[in-house]
Amino acid sequence: MVPDCTIFFDELEHSLATEFLPALFGTEVTPTERNLFSLPVHMGGLGIPNPLQAAQDALCISKKATQTIVQAIKGEMEYDSEAHNETVILARTKAKTEQ
Repeated sequence: MVPDCTIFFDELEHSLATEFLPALFGTEVTPTERNLFSLPVHMGGLGIPNPLQAAQDALCISKKATQTIVQAIKGEMEYDSEAHNETVILARTKAKTEQ
């Protein structure tokens, strides 16, 4: 987990918004259009995620999925592999549902 890692994706998002998408459509792309294009296809978007948001989402999912094992490492609880696996599955399931 790397908090505040979105800065590493700024250049990629800038290229998507100012080079790739305008080349694809032959015109400039507004920030609102860029947001729409990041939506999944079944919601009318292009499914081209914003890497800044994707990185932040991945960090949140990772934190939720590893909370059981982190607590065990910190000595706050006994490690339980079944509880850890359940936490990971719940985090993944919730992330898919929210997407």
